[in-house]
Amino acid sequence: MTAWPALLYKNYTALLKHLEVETCAMPLSWFLNSKVPGYEGTLWGADPSVDSEFNTLRDVFKDDFRAYEQAEYFARRCTDFFCLAWAPWKRDDSRSMYTNHTGLGLFNPLNVIPLYNVFRGFGGSDAWWDIIFTPYYTASFLVDELRPFPAVFGPIIEAQIPLNPTPENSWHGSSDRSERDCVLTTCVTWKDAGAGIRYVFAKLVEGVDTRVDTRVLSVELMPDGRHRVVDEHDRVLIADRVVFACPSAAAATMIKKPRTYLENAILSTVVYADDHHPATGHMHAVMHSDSSVVDEKYRSEFLRRGSNYVEVTQLTDKSINIENQYNFGVQTPGPGVAGLQLDEKPVMLISHALGEGKKIDSGLVRGGGNHSRAHPLYSGWNVMAQLSLRLCQGRDGLYYCSNWTTPGNCHDMSLLSGFLCAHAIGAAYPFPLEREARKDFHRLNDLMGVFD
Repeated sequence: MTAWPALLYKNYTALLKHLEVETCAMPLSWFLNSKVPGYEGTLWGADPSVDSEFNTLRDVFKDDFRAYEQAEYFARRCTDFFCLAWAPWKRDDSRSMYTNHTGLGLFNPLNVIPLYNVFRGFGGSDAWWDIIFTPYYTASFLVDELRPFPAVFGPIIEAQIPLNPTPENSWHGSSDRSERDCVLTTCVTWKDAGAGIRYVFAKLVEGVDTRVDTRVLSVELMPDGRHRVVDEHDRVLIADRVVFACPSAAAATMIKKPRTYLENAILSTVVYADDHHPATGHMHAVMHSDSSVVDEKYRSEFLRRGSNYVEVTQLTDKSINIENQYNFGVQTPGPGVAGLQLDEKPVMLISHALGEGKKIDSGLVRGGGNHSRAHPLYSGWNVMAQLSLRLCQGRDGLYYCSNWTTPGNCHDMSLLSGFLCAHAIGAAYPFPLEREARKDFHRLNDLMGVFD
């Protein structure tokens, strides 16, 4: 995570406030370049206008953008109806990612009906979904299979990273970066960039016996109800209760106790992005300084003001490839990078899924990354698995937190799931005076069933 919407990330915002970590606005701007035959063109996601040079895809797909606007509006109104958002006792609530089950929300069919189906029902095309929607949000979620994406989440992502931007969530006009600048205005980041990230993690584990790069082999239930935790170095820890903050299959592998049929049934159900594209796609990242991966025609403009470069191409087998470049020259605030002129600024890109024929200069590679088992798929199937997890939360002193234990795949939900497990084993909720954050704490517990 390099930026987040403070309006929706209430508990993470409260955490930074508690730790006295300063944040600043992070003006994000996605640039999409389609080279798919018959659908060539470009899109600045934060700019709702149409022009003949940089935003032609809004004209190519004008009927589809209209259909998506209608689909999102339908999903929003339907969800508000079932969640009783119109009720007098909810009128003072701020917007939240955790309210879709409230009121009569569990009866909302859009919890399991994909947004893709609703969009198609309003006349949208497969081409728009494959060339615009999926590439645009793959750049955010690092999940390149979005057809199962539940329609109930549509209004939430449109509020954060809109495809049909409004004055409430975007800005476009002249700036010191471009005469035709455009940015999303929903997100913030750490003011000190990487230093802020490291400080937050350091403070979270302050005074804690932390063992990194250590694989846990087993968590064995003992006759007295405690647990014998064994790591790869044959070290043993006896624990009263254990919280698993790891991928679901890893938790299932570690648990050693009689009658694990319930845990195995639920933990083996979760579907991850790499179950669809295990060897390619967005599982592998390359950090480098080779700007040649960006189309020369748009290179200078993108490096100056674009946060993500998304290039969509058709491969020789007619499938669609989604290439994503994170531009950390734009996404990094703080001294030393953000304020430099383009010709002074180091090129800092993170690439995923390069298109055919592209190659990064090995001399400019700075590192790599792997995202396997990092991103659960957004799907009704996973929502059902998450709801079922309440049947074994706390069973035999074992608890589960992480992104897969929540209805979405985001950092605030993952953090909050950990708060819930900590509260279940005796810790107080850390931000009792943050009214809206506290509401989200209890809303997520309603879904996860961690404590009564």
